[in-house]
Amino acid sequence: MIQLTRHISFEEMTDSKSHPELVAQNRIDAESYIDNLRRSADLLEIVRAHFEQPVIVHSGFRNDRLNAAVGGAAKSQHRRGEATDFEILKNSLSAAFEYVRLAVKVYDQVILEPGWIHVSIVAKDNRRQALIRRPDGKYEAVV
Repeated sequence: MIQLTRHISFEEMTDSKSHPELVAQNRIDAESYIDNLRRSADLLEIVRAHFEQPVIVHSGFRNDRLNAAVGGAAKSQHRRGEATDFEILKNSLSAAFEYVRLAVKVYDQVILEPGWIHVSIVAKDNRRQALIRRPDGKYEAVV
């Protein structure tokens, strides 16, 4: 097992419960994005420390094939290891969303989705964009 940070592994950041047949190649392709995966994991560690609870990763790096299989956007930051979908089991998604939005200084985008939080990073010039996915599937900016 390769640890990206103290609590977050390469394996969990490159796994797919919905498409296990694509995981082996996904992990091979992810090796090119290890620095981005570490930065993504660093952000998750900040959230974990604040809530004093493990972060459950739903989706981290996705190569093109896995990204297409899960219906990801063609330009998804997951394809570069810059995005993670996660939850914290003993805390509300709203609380995690608000914490990232207001307290975490280094994020590009945080989205409150139904069932998880999407958070992304970039090497520089983070937008600090916060969005909530409405029931109609459209996104609403949070200021």
